[in-house]
Amino acid sequence: MDIYSYIPDEEYPKYDGFLSFLGMYEDHRRITNYRRCLKRYRHLIKNRVVMEAGAGFGIFTEYMLKLGARKVYAVEENELMIRILKKKFAGEERVKIVQSLVEEFEPEEEVNFLVHDFWGSLLYDENLNSLERLRFKPGVVFPNRGELRYGVFHLDAFNDRVVTREILDILDGVMVSDLIPTRELPLNKIAYTWDFEKGLTGSGGKVGHDGDVVVFGIKIYHNNDEVCRSHHCYNWPYIWTKKSGNSFKIKFSEREPGYIEPELIWIS
Repeated sequence: MDIYSYIPDEEYPKYDGFLSFLGMYEDHRRITNYRRCLKRYRHLIKNRVVMEAGAGFGIFTEYMLKLGARKVYAVEENELMIRILKKKFAGEERVKIVQSLVEEFEPEEEVNFLVHDFWGSLLYDENLNSLERLRFKPGVVFPNRGELRYGVFHLDAFNDRVVTREILDILDGVMVSDLIPTRELPLNKIAYTWDFEKGLTGSGGKVGHDGDVVVFGIKIYHNNDEVCRSHHCYNWPYIWTKKSGNSFKIKFSEREPGYIEPELIWIS
């Protein structure tokens, strides 16, 4: 979703963030998978103090109430979404709505279970690092693990009439989403892993001499249970790039507070 009307620079982020949540909620597989897994862990939610970090419109807050949560902290920074949360949960004494960055929030009591959806399409390119700067220690963070996976493919195998080798050469060094409409791809190699206890680990990957395009995608887990994956949950698209070496690493740099920018580095 793009904004076409004039909005002052200082107002733009809140509308942009608001529309991003609209797009996320259209990903029904993502929502369904989250709910299915939350139900599996309902014994960690029932009669407990829980939190939805980056609550948005409170979809998981609402679901955790149905699972019997004693109290839910709905923590959200965006003032437009705070308006929706206040209307949605008006009169619900079990919900405490907090306008705050997650990493600046300090709960009144122990939080037994925290649910978030901070994963980026390259795993660590959104607000996932905010969970590493929490001012409190939740009992459980859900989901607690993610992987950035990749595979190497021959461009000709996709039979795309638009993206030719000449186009791919122009995009050398650029990572782009949804470059070629495709089926689900076998991304069997792991470049990086994020774990709530360990943070980001990994050293990139090897691609060898075969193939000319590298495709990245993520898989999200709680413990050993898969929650969702790229392409299956379409708001996490595949990321494509030209293969320009035999191995690579991705440098995740915090260019400004709360904003992670990935840089792909090829190694011959």
